[in-house]
Amino acid sequence: MPEQVVFWKWITPKLLGLVTQASVYHWSIEGHSEPIKMFDRTANLANNQIINYRCDPAEKWLLLIGIAPGAPERPHLVKGNTQLFSVDQQRSQALEAHAASFATFKVAGNENPSTLICFVSKSSYAGQITSKLHIIELGGQPGRPGFSKKRADLFFPPDFQDDFPVAMQISQKYGLVYVITKLGLFVCIRLRNCCSSL
Repeated sequence: MPEQVVFWKWITPKLLGLVTQASVYHWSIEGHSEPIKMFDRTANLANNQIINYRCDPAEKWLLLIGIAPGAPERPHLVKGNTQLFSVDQQRSQALEAHAASFATFKVAGNENPSTLICFVSKSSYAGQITSKLHIIELGGQPGRPGFSKKRADLFFPPDFQDDFPVAMQISQKYGLVYVITKLGLFVCIRLRNCCSSL
């Protein structure tokens, strides 16, 4: 590697994701291939501790997730920063998110399944702490029915105001989103509760 690896993860059974201070690479274990640079890290992830890296099942969308120290007025409420990268468009978008994952959903009237990104954020604005789950369709299909953006509040007990999400997993089979926090809270959200169409 031309740079030191700061995070790595198996993203498929045969594909390794490697994250350096500047870039993200994919390295296939098949054959004698070299790591392939996928994208450069965006500025919102500078000086972040990388905690996760994911790709959607088609490997068209990539997510790099990091955390950074909180604001001076609330240093224990860690900031979550995420980079969403489109392989087809070769473009990145910065998101304020502590944890994220991909899901697929079949919208009525569209024979092709939609790729969804689900992410959670927890932040403080003017002394108010808000925590939200967001579900958004990626790469909508022109001329076809799409998925409407959804949002739901996440509840944190008073003793956990500085706690934050660190992991998310989605159960396609049961229609559930699982969120785990740093202090050990386990939140299970039924997609139907925040998405009447799911």
